[in-house]
Amino acid sequence: NPLTKYFYDLMKSLLDASNREDADQGLMASAYECIASLIHTAGKDSYETIKKLIPHMLKRLEMSVNKSKNNSDTNNVNIQAYICGTLVVCIRKLPVSILGSFMDTFMLAFLEVLKCGTSVCHEEALLGVTEVVRKTKDKCMRYMKAFTPLLLKSLNNVLEVRVCGIAIGLAGDIVEAVGSKIKPIADNLVQHFLNLL
Repeated sequence: NPLTKYFYDLMKSLLDASNREDADQGLMASAYECIASLIHTAGKDSYETIKKLIPHMLKRLEMSVNKSKNNSDTNNVNIQAYICGTLVVCIRKLPVSILGSFMDTFMLAFLEVLKCGTSVCHEEALLGVTEVVRKTKDKCMRYMKAFTPLLLKSLNNVLEVRVCGIAIGLAGDIVEAVGSKIKPIADNLVQHFLNLL
């Protein structure tokens, strides 16, 4: 990949730009969008750099979520959505052999966003959970006790059409990933689908 030799410096500059104290919504959105594009187009020789970016993104997300618990600042909410979107691209890009150690942390982070964020964040967090489910396959059942109430809440959120739609798709992905292991939550899911009709 022609960008490989510039990858680290580009990533660092974009992260610095996204974290500037005077950064407005336009600058932050553009910086995170560029970060996501860089990751999406990166070659395998940049995987280690992307892996090193993940803890940094998770830390930023944790700080933003903690800040949200005391303050409903729109700017902070958007940051959470941008970071979740960046993590989604990381999960899609990297193989399970590299991501394995992060899966539990990803889920915990997305769960926290779903507990306290707004619909903008929820969309990105649900997409993040979707990618974790696709990567972990039937092993994702270990997350279902904590995640199922949030999934059902998203399914009930009919006023936020996009959130509800993503939740429906995610429920399908979970069923496909776990097969017959879905039984403990199957009745609840079916009831919620019937309610949507």
